[in-house]
Amino acid sequence: MNATQSLKQLLLTIQSDRKHYISLDKLLLTQRQCMITCNATKLLAVNERLSEIYHALSQTATERLALLKKLKVTADSKGMQILFQRLPEQYREHVTALWADLEQRVLSCQQKNLSNGKLISMQHDIFAPLLGYKEAFLYAG
Repeated sequence: MNATQSLKQLLLTIQSDRKHYISLDKLLLTQRQCMITCNATKLLAVNERLSEIYHALSQTATERLALLKKLKVTADSKGMQILFQRLPEQYREHVTALWADLEQRVLSCQQKNLSNGKLISMQHDIFAPLLGYKEAFLYAG
């Protein structure tokens, strides 16, 4: 695969990830609603779909890392900006905006995931004593 093909493939991974993060964002909201309403059946289905998306994102991240190495740029935002500066002017603005949008979607999903994690932790803290669960011996004082 030559540099042009590698760059095209890299752009395809960015587009793919953007689509996945759009789905992920919606699923994280649904996951939260399922936790709030204690809808275990739907939550299980949502979590399975989330796992599929996380797996797909992991695969494209691995692919993108290999492509960036092949293109001789660092695998970070700075490396991406250097790469985008090499693009012809007519593509540069669109691709830079696409990458910025992906970065924002990643941050949004990270925040939603963190919020969902806090919610499940609070639910555990509330329900565990009511259901008679004892803390693991490692935490016993």
